[in-house]
Amino acid sequence: ARAASAAIVGACMDVPLMARLNAALHGSLEPRLDPEALYASKRGMLDRLDSFTRALARVLGVSARDAASVMPGIFACLIGCHHLASPPPHLAALYDRDDMAPFRFDFARLLGTSLRDLFLGHLAGLPEVQG
Repeated sequence: ARAASAAIVGACMDVPLMARLNAALHGSLEPRLDPEALYASKRGMLDRLDSFTRALARVLGVSARDAASVMPGIFACLIGCHHLASPPPHLAALYDRDDMAPFRFDFARLLGTSLRDLFLGHLAGLPEVQG
């Protein structure tokens, strides 16, 4: 769980635009696409997610099906953590005040902890494999 969350956080930190675009995808970008462009975008995403899911399955030691079932949670963590850690300028200025410290979030730390907990919870819910 730690290795998988660290790898995802590392990818987000290596390509910061990825997290920003993913956070904007559902609320701002996709609603503006015509249905065929949206379909093409989603088909391309499925192809890329397939290799990611297989890699995640290897790291977590689960089946590809079990890894795929955690994907919505990964998206939710990525989107939510980005929104919390990247407030609009007027909120960021407010959060700079000392008494507003509880509203300041470090994206990498928040995402890493959230993903680790997601993976641990997911793994705990899987039936034990008899070997």
